[in-house]
Amino acid sequence: EDEDGGQHGVCIFPDGSECEEWAFFRGECGADKTYCARQGYTLEVRDGVPTCVFPDGSSCPDVDYLHGECGPEGG
Repeated sequence: EDEDGGQHGVCIFPDGSECEEWAFFRGECGADKTYCARQGYTLEVRDGVPTCVFPDGSSCPDVDYLHGECGPEGG
């Protein structure tokens, strides 16, 4: 809980590192722990959105890639 009585979430990764939940969602920390990065692709924050960039130059928001809504072109 924070000082106002609200909840404060933290992502704790297997290596022991931590990242505040919304900071992780925004791509501000833990980029190497994202689904995109774990699949071997590059994560960039574009216009405030964590975006997975594929070797063919295509890209999509990381959360959409996680849900199977997009991926590498031809992949």
